[in-house]
Amino acid sequence: MLALIFVQVFNFYKLSAQIFPISSHTFRNTLSFNPAFAGSSDGLNLIAGYRNQWTGLEGAPKGFYVNGDLTLPRFRSGIGVSMWSEKIGVQNINSVNANYAYIQPIGNLKLSVGVELGAVFSTLDGAKLITPNGVYENGGVNHEDPILPASKVNSVKPSLSVGVLLQHAYFDAAIATMNLVDFSDKFTGLEKELNVNYERPLHIFLRGKVNLGTNFDIQPSVSVLTDFKNWQTEISALASWQKTVYLGVSARGYNKNSFESLIPIVGGRLWKDLTLFYSYDVNLNDLKVANKGSHEVSLGYYIPSKKFFKGEKIVNNPRFL
Repeated sequence: MLALIFVQVFNFYKLSAQIFPISSHTFRNTLSFNPAFAGSSDGLNLIAGYRNQWTGLEGAPKGFYVNGDLTLPRFRSGIGVSMWSEKIGVQNINSVNANYAYIQPIGNLKLSVGVELGAVFSTLDGAKLITPNGVYENGGVNHEDPILPASKVNSVKPSLSVGVLLQHAYFDAAIATMNLVDFSDKFTGLEKELNVNYERPLHIFLRGKVNLGTNFDIQPSVSVLTDFKNWQTEISALASWQKTVYLGVSARGYNKNSFESLIPIVGGRLWKDLTLFYSYDVNLNDLKVANKGSHEVSLGYYIPSKKFFKGEKIVNNPRFL
């Protein structure tokens, strides 16, 4: 199904597409969407996750991500690495990125400005495409289309993203522009070159931090991803008990015309600072008849900065005691 849709879209020599994968764990997978979050956790923060989207639908997206960032207090900076891989239909997309953020305290606030540099590696398996007028006999592949390849083709493109984060004890506010420079994937077809240009979406993320006594807290959040033509919204609330047991729910794609999915979230502390989260996307739009929802699981580990960086040693002078 997805292969046929792919062919219909590729009837043009140039294609505009969305390259960034969906995640239901944006509340902890923030580095994937904004480089300014590098070093924001005041320690070493590691996240690994896997997402199986639209289970049961042939060619639906499946992917995983691995992120890590570290605070450098002496340099008022944070550094990070983010990687993700996704397979959707006949295309595989892999991204590797390096992140840097400068962190400036302003009273009770922290302002971070971040940049991400990386590369996106794409593979298109043209042998799995089927066109309405193509000829596929005796193992041969002839799409009868000059821009579609008959075998696997590869492309590499650089990527650049920038972001800003404002942190307070009770809230986070962040905005980022992804794929800032419009580089395109270039796949060589039989006679012509197919150029795939990706959109430059803007990501806005707002999160509150509310303590409910000494044992409970709740973090409401709003995530908006847009290219100013389409809008992807997600409203979430995550509650925790002693930072050990987590329960939450998200609503994605809700507007007056549609409601994409409702997402229950559960999580817990497995050992010390090792946490595990799971979510299930319950599809509510028309696509629900063709799939069994989406699953995502992520594992995180955190080590505070004080275990890496010791404060300067102070020696008291007895003359001034």
